Amino acid sequence: LYIAGGSVLTGTGTNPAASTTVTRYAINSNQWSSGRPLPTPKVGGDLVKCGNNLYYIGGGSITLTGAADFFAYKYSQDSGWSSIPNIPTAVSGNVAEAWGDSVVYCIMGGWSSYYRGLQIYRPSLNQWSRANDSLPATFGRRSFAGGIEGNKIYVAAGYSVQFRKDFWVGTIGTDANTITWVQKSDVPMRGTGSSRPGGHAVNNKFYVVTGETTPAPAQQDSIYIWSISDSAWLPQIITGRGANTASNYWGIISSSIIDKI
Repeated sequence: LYIAGGSVLTGTGTNPAASTTVTRYAINSNQWSSGRPLPTPKVGGDLVKCGNNLYYIGGGSITLTGAADFFAYKYSQDSGWSSIPNIPTAVSGNVAEAWGDSVVYCIMGGWSSYYRGLQIYRPSLNQWSRANDSLPATFGRRSFAGGIEGNKIYVAAGYSVQFRKDFWVGTIGTDANTITWVQKSDVPMRGTGSSRPGGHAVNNKFYVVTGETTPAPAQQDSIYIWSISDSAWLPQIITGRGANTASNYWGIISSSIIDKI
């Protein structure tokens, strides 16, 4: 498990500062250790695995709510961190997801501009491009729940001008550049929506781990589950995190390997 960038020791509350800190957790030995530092301080981006490398995509170099920068990085166990070409549009609050071992998507983001497109990095070509289809106008967002399962991209809740609970599914075309978006039923959460939820798609389900909600109380312990095969929200809602409930779960899972060593 790798954690890269950001800091809970500096900045204030919802505005942590950037850092070069990388921390590793070895599951088999139950041990934490220091990883190789990022080339520059980062916060507000996303860490994703594609092929045999990790990628840090998006984010900025000052604070979470500060301006994004254009830098993107690759990590390999042999050579450590190295730069890849700059991302075309600088964003923070984005979600990065890998489609197989050949494509990395940087999905939306933008702390105040709410970018609604997808930027595509192809490791084999070491090049960026942009997807042909963006979400409709006014539906861009930051700090949302996102994931990929099969040829579908899932985007739920998040923030742009207001807290959101709308839910979109994008179908990836054969060339990976064309995304066809369809709006599905809202996440069945309380209030007007959730900012900074966590999201993860795995085993035919997409999970939305509620972040801050409005109106008060901000902290919620609910996890909502979208059944991909049924194309519907399950009536089962996971609750009970209790004292461990927090109002910010954005980026709770950036990438994972299921049943692999």
